[in-house]
Amino acid sequence: MMEYPIKIWVFHAAEFPEFKESPIFVEKVLTIVSRHIMSCPSEDRSIILSLLESKPCIPTRFGFRLPSESYFKNVTLFPDLPSIVLSNPKNVSESFLRMLGVREHVELRLVFERLDSLNWDHQQLIKYLCSVTSKLNEIEWMRLKETPLFPSQSINGKSGDETKTSKRFKACDLYAPNDKLAGLGMDILQWNGKWKNSSDEGLWNFFFLVFVSSFTLLPLKYNYNKTISTFILFKIIIGF
Repeated sequence: MMEYPIKIWVFHAAEFPEFKESPIFVEKVLTIVSRHIMSCPSEDRSIILSLLESKPCIPTRFGFRLPSESYFKNVTLFPDLPSIVLSNPKNVSESFLRMLGVREHVELRLVFERLDSLNWDHQQLIKYLCSVTSKLNEIEWMRLKETPLFPSQSINGKSGDETKTSKRFKACDLYAPNDKLAGLGMDILQWNGKWKNSSDEGLWNFFFLVFVSSFTLLPLKYNYNKTISTFILFKIIIGF
């Protein structure tokens, strides 16, 4: 008895009414495809992936979604994300789900859309971004650099309290948290707790201004109380 090629089998399975209605049925289909996808000829593999990418075939906690609209369960930046729900997650490989386009991080478009409507914590956002830096594409990096996302300590005061009307800055317009710079009236990234360059947040020093040029400091000598010593200014210029 001749077996159906997996490509033909998937096309037939996707036409069953259960493929749109039954999470159990869909999970069985995904399990079988996951098991055989890498042994398919490359052309067949592309056809199978293209078919499944176009169908709401991922069971999530909010019903069936397209793979590109679904998230792995460990993506928790927002509480209302349609994350995958499988009764036997180990039977459907993560590498296969990645091939389908299931998301490993919240796309920055969604973050930007929710800036004004959600009361999110920018510190959690930075920590989250540090965890997904290798997954951001070039367009997302450019948008991240050009979007005012981060509050300044000099504007919001020492309490660190945020409001929806707080002014936000591009990362390149802020200095990484540093008491000496804060004392000079610079715009410092608002940060509750101690910022450690060796921590994950410290990886983002390349995003924030981490030193002050002599061109910035020259006017400060005349605008601030003379108790600010030349020694401190010198240390800041050379990078602390």
